[in-house]
Parts: sequence; structure tokens; C-alpha cells
Amino acid sequence: MYSKLFAFVLLTAASLVTATMAGTSGLQDPTRPQMLRPVVATPEQLMQSVEEKRRDYRIDMIVVGSSPWVVIDGERYREGDPFGDGIIQRITRTQITIRTPEGETWNIDVQPS
Repeated sequence: MYSKLFAFVLLTAASLVTATMAGTSGLQDPTRPQMLRPVVATPEQLMQSVEEKRRDYRIDMIVVGSSPWVVIDGERYREGDPFGDGIIQRITRTQITIRTPEGETWNIDVQPS
């Protein structure tokens, strides 16, 4: 009786090892890094992204002083607030400077009304 049980256990273990080595188990190693595909953008897509960042914004109000803030397209922002893909770095009477995560800076020029 023990010999039949031993043979069954041995056969089951051998089947599991074979299935695992063949890659048919369906399980993935959670410590193995995922393969990522690079994101490829065409020059036209990159230029469209830059143009979207530099579109015309409506500056409704600027308050300068010790804690400057601005209203752009009806939303209020302070220095350090997120804006689009970047952060508002500086607010002056003549422009708002935005810094992107990539380190690029761009300005929204304020036109006197």
C-alpha cells in the first residue's frame, strides 16, 4: 500500500516539475521584471504636444507681492501649483513661468488690457 502511495506522489511531483520547466504552468515569477515597450512618438506628435503647452491662455487677474497668484482661464493658481504638465514657477506682472518635469521652462506672456 505504501509503495502505491509513494509511486503516486513521485509521479505527481515529476509531472509538476516537468510542467514548470516547460513553462505551461501559467504562473509568472513575481520577482521577474516586466518587459516594457518604449513609447515612440513621431516628430509631428512631439510638436503638437509643444503647441498644446503654448496655446493662448486667458489671464483674468494677476496679484503680485509677497504671495503672488494668478487666475488663468477662470482657475486660481499660486507659485508652486501644478499647471498642465508642469508647475507654476514664477508669477510677475508681465509673465507666468512654467517648469515641466523634464526641466523645460516656458512662459505665458501677459498682455495689458
